[in-house]
Amino acid sequence: MFFTYLIGVPVGYIGMAVLGWPLVANLRRVNRLTVGAVCIVAAIIGALTFMALSIALTGKVHVSWHGRLDQAGLGLWMGLLAGLIFCGITGVPLRRHR
Repeated sequence: MFFTYLIGVPVGYIGMAVLGWPLVANLRRVNRLTVGAVCIVAAIIGALTFMALSIALTGKVHVSWHGRLDQAGLGLWMGLLAGLIFCGITGVPLRRHR
């Protein structure tokens, strides 16, 4: 469990700082900041980050497509959950304000 915090927390913070905040700021700038947009972006980032992290930790680049889809699916769900939690905490609106 300590290993999860040792690796997962810094990777999560880096991913948030490098990918998450600029995308949320851009969505806000173009008046597209909604729960749906944030969750879609968070799910994509989660899938890509989880796949990259699994390659970095295992060193296995050549894995079957089925294995990659499983990894992407798990990362997608974790990213979606993170996006929903972010929206709930920060009060991102469900719909755009016109």
